[in-house]
Amino acid sequence: MGYTWPKAEVLNDLTQDPDHALLYAECKERLNDTLTTTGDPRVSDYGQVWED
Repeated sequence: MGYTWPKAEVLNDLTQDPDHALLYAECKERLNDTLTTTGDPRVSDYGQVWED
């Protein structure tokens, strides 16, 4: 049994919502810190690999 994604019309983009700005900023910082610490190429000079 797999996960069923909801339809696009029921998704809410909270990244621009002022009520969620602090949480978004904290999550973004945590993600970037983790990617940097682990040497993920998406935050290094080799990020283009993911665009090709």
